[in-house]
Amino acid sequence: MEKIIISFLVCSFLILFLLTVPILMGFAPFLPSKKSIVKKSLELANLKPNQYLFDLGCGTGRVLVLGAKEYKARVVGFEISPLLFLIAKINLFLHRVNGEIFLKNFLEANLEKADVVFLFLNPPILKKLEPKLKRGLKPGTKIVAVSSPLPTLKPVKILPLSEFKNKVNVYLYIL
Repeated sequence: MEKIIISFLVCSFLILFLLTVPILMGFAPFLPSKKSIVKKSLELANLKPNQYLFDLGCGTGRVLVLGAKEYKARVVGFEISPLLFLIAKINLFLHRVNGEIFLKNFLEANLEKADVVFLFLNPPILKKLEPKLKRGLKPGTKIVAVSSPLPTLKPVKILPLSEFKNKVNVYLYIL
């Protein structure tokens, strides 16, 4: 019984550690996107079949699964947390989604293939990311940012989602 308790404590510590590594590195904490918010965000971006949907900080891969299954998009995710990366890989496998997920800092990723970029990040990260988006995305690429706007780009549309307890906005940008 003592070994089980020790194993449980070690596993719990390991999971907690793996979830906090991104926060310690200055990245956003894990906060899963609600399916309804993701759907409205991808509708706003007018995601089409065979377009590339990139999710920066893809967490468990929910956005990628939805983009592939409901919109027939090609999906690419970037996640810096090893635990969330593993969960996302499993999630894509279980849903039979043929997408790519990279265990990588998205600030160092090549984004030039993206047609739509999904962001659910906090303002300090968006401030670091915005110059990369301006430099690394092709003209016409759409960006949907949930909750927090990009610091200097002007959105072409703001979708308020007032049906949620805390009002959430989705910001659409077209480069």
